[in-house]
Amino acid sequence: MISPVEVVSPVQLTTAAATYYTVPDKTVTMLTRLTLTNTTASDQTVTIYFIPRGSTAGAGNALAYTMNVPAASGQPPVDVTAAAGHALKQSSYIQALCSAGASVTMRISGIEFET
Repeated sequence: MISPVEVVSPVQLTTAAATYYTVPDKTVTMLTRLTLTNTTASDQTVTIYFIPRGSTAGAGNALAYTMNVPAASGQPPVDVTAAAGHALKQSSYIQALCSAGASVTMRISGIEFET
């Protein structure tokens, strides 16, 4: 079965790497869109990890590493185009962090495929 899903509902990132999504059992998730919205008056940096089962966050599985997200002053969300089309296998997970807590909102859409 193929199901479009909101992989990560809008959530404000913290300053420590936190898990925002884990691929369910017997599922592959293909990401279609990942956006970041800075809600503060200062630029922020965000790091996003796509982590295979059994691994931990690190430079080797960073999708975006200290990516700049411009201040809110009328800016649209930043599309992290590198995320689109990535397939995450069962038990893989997404972690992210921001330079300042409660400053950047992340949202991810995708499609889940039962395997």
